[in-house]
Amino acid sequence: MGNDGYEITQGYIKEGSKPQFKILRNGELINLDGDIPSWSNNEIFVINNLNTMIALPTDFSLDRAYPNPFNPTTTLSFAIPIDREVFLSVY
Repeated sequence: MGNDGYEITQGYIKEGSKPQFKILRNGELINLDGDIPSWSNNEIFVINNLNTMIALPTDFSLDRAYPNPFNPTTTLSFAIPIDREVFLSVY
């Protein structure tokens, strides 16, 4: 149901807007993303697949390699504010 211009539907989604879907997991609202069409009045939509959106950290740290220049064993220290799988490539 969307906003059709009547007072009773004020605050509902407007024509042409993309609806947002969320899931409540462990007391936290998680945004879902996928191929979601814009809403249009009196149409039926089927949404086949939604994925959780993983927020990328904005704060991180990457310390200098120790020892530098590289030896047979070198330590690279890094930190991110949330527990996530991390891929680190060294060239």
